[in-house]
Amino acid sequence: MLFRSAWLGVHHRNATFDEVVHVPAGIMQLQYGDFRVDPEAPALWKDWAALPNLLTHFDARRETQAWRGMLNDGLWEWDWAIDAMYRTAGNDPDALTNRSRAMMLVLAVALGALTALWAGQLGGGVAATVATFAFALDPTFLGHGPLVKNDVCFALVWVASAYVLWRISDR
Repeated sequence: MLFRSAWLGVHHRNATFDEVVHVPAGIMQLQYGDFRVDPEAPALWKDWAALPNLLTHFDARRETQAWRGMLNDGLWEWDWAIDAMYRTAGNDPDALTNRSRAMMLVLAVALGALTALWAGQLGGGVAATVATFAFALDPTFLGHGPLVKNDVCFALVWVASAYVLWRISDR
């Protein structure tokens, strides 16, 4: 229920500062195999976020000065992303962003489920319930969970790694 609130809080809202670059970067990676946009961010989570946009039309505007300039200066990615997302006829930035946000919410829910599982194994049902409520009421996860950013992805990877290490060492 709380993740529904998180989704409704960002659905049909403007893209955040980073999402303007992250969303088209994921599309370019997945559809065109081109990693020049946003190369400093890990590729896997951008591919995950771009999956629902795989068959969607996206005019990449690969003939612009900004597109060519990215090879030498990464700051051109901002000019290119803004033009491609918001100034190119036929591209629907809200739909592209919202589909990617839905994929990110899946990862946030997975992090909550892993937190509940681990807490349950450590302390039983009460611990799982308390941990789940604490996670679900955390403003950081409510606010960032559905955004196309790598914050929750990194948290999921670290918690999953710690959980696996704990399981291995428990044997």
